[in-house]
Amino acid sequence: MKSSYAHWVVLLAAILANDTARAAEHGWYLGAAYSDVSPDVPSSSITFSNVRFEDDGYKVFAGFRAFDWLAVEAEYGDFGDTHEVLDIVCITTPCPVEFSTSTTAVSVSALGLFSIGEFDLFARAGFTSWRGKLELQGSSPSQFISTTEKESGTDALFGAGAQYNFSRVVARLEYGRFEFGSSEADVWSAGLAWSFH
Repeated sequence: MKSSYAHWVVLLAAILANDTARAAEHGWYLGAAYSDVSPDVPSSSITFSNVRFEDDGYKVFAGFRAFDWLAVEAEYGDFGDTHEVLDIVCITTPCPVEFSTSTTAVSVSALGLFSIGEFDLFARAGFTSWRGKLELQGSSPSQFISTTEKESGTDALFGAGAQYNFSRVVARLEYGRFEFGSSEADVWSAGLAWSFH
């Protein structure tokens, strides 16, 4: 009886080990994802109000999984273009009444992974080199104004997520917190990757 029990324990352990090994294949991968972006624009950037908006974006990424528990990834992200009509009252004229912004970024990060069969949990930490553009437009009966400000910088990037491995295809869901100078953004993304293992 004990011998039979031990046989099944060994068999089960072998199956689990095989599943984990298949889920943690090493090598290169490429992917793309849709992003839902919710930035916070502080009042120091826009002197007349604090604006919060949501936008759609995307990202493409490439990575290399060196170990079961570690991958290195580079990505390009477009955080979308947003145009807002501002409901404000100005004492002086001309008054800015339209607001638009766009941001793109290139990121490099390390992923720490924990595998459970075909399922991976991961945490991300890295750096983002970003470029942003802010445009303000307004008018009065006798004058039109248009102001454009461009900024760029390098800031920290943190995130966490989960992915499921369908052989060479990987489905991923992730949350990221980005910093863009004095602004920040919450980014939820869902996408697919192709593994070249």
